[in-house]
Amino acid sequence: MSGREKHEIVFFCGHRSLLGLYCLEALIHSRLRPQLIVVASHPRWQIFDRQLNGPARNSTYGLMQKRLAQLRAEVRLWRLARKLRCRVWRTDDANDPDFLEKLRTRKPNWLLCAAFPQILSPELLSVAQQHSINVHPSLLPAYAGAHPHFWAIRQGERESGITAHVMTETIDEGPILAQVSYSIRGFDYRRHYQRIRQGLAELFHYLEATLLDGALPRLCNQGVSPSRFRNNRPDDSRIFWETQAATEICRIVRTGTAFSFWKDRTVRILQAEPKPVEDRLPPGSIRSIDTRAITVATIDGAVRLEAFQMGFRRLTARQLARRWRLRSGDRFH
Repeated sequence: MSGREKHEIVFFCGHRSLLGLYCLEALIHSRLRPQLIVVASHPRWQIFDRQLNGPARNSTYGLMQKRLAQLRAEVRLWRLARKLRCRVWRTDDANDPDFLEKLRTRKPNWLLCAAFPQILSPELLSVAQQHSINVHPSLLPAYAGAHPHFWAIRQGERESGITAHVMTETIDEGPILAQVSYSIRGFDYRRHYQRIRQGLAELFHYLEATLLDGALPRLCNQGVSPSRFRNNRPDDSRIFWETQAATEICRIVRTGTAFSFWKDRTVRILQAEPKPVEDRLPPGSIRSIDTRAITVATIDGAVRLEAFQMGFRRLTARQLARRWRLRSGDRFH
């Protein structure tokens, strides 16, 4: 298909995910600009959240954070829709027969999808006259499934990427149309997401070439082994001092979700770095406290914990030590 021909594109946007919003940003400057954006309703997001994470167990702080994030997502969605000059449809069920019939009347050439909170049925995928295409933030076939950018950091990967692939009945396994790759060595979760944001413009450039100009798909996954992950759970973010090495603990901290306990209190750990030591203390024991860090023993050395969060407040090592009256020899668990 020539890039000068008219084509109809519908984008199924998971607008409460940064991936969905970043895709909208990148499409503004693409030849694959959508004419229609489909987003899920609040009830559909609630269903998705329960399916992925089980019954909600949010604290008051967590609920406030979630509600603020939802409001910000709505504002960003409408701002981007105005820039794209396209309509927004909101649906409780994208697979509903009435919705499918309404969508068929638009005769879309392609359906694009990113982070949409519902598995699209074969009937919906077939609405596209050419392809239904998903954007997945990993180098498929590696890290198929849920939350790949979390797991790439959690598993200590040095490289990751983004994939555009044809959607089939099997999630994340359709033919690949375009990929970009990049280093994530030492990245934390936020930096990784920013790198995804930068890479989407490049991905859509290659996808344009494949769909509009007849170029061969661009692949970057040579030597990549297939893998699939579920959505992360609280235990994937908890530091288990008795079993985890210093490097693994630091990887967990880089996901932005790490937490530990002292007595009956919970604290999030925001910054950490490994520290080699020769002598051994029981894992979780505080070795020392200074103005910059609380150094804690691990099974193979120690880690320096340099920043923490409790509720809305970010704390330094000194502030946390004073608040909890921590002393050398106290143990996290």
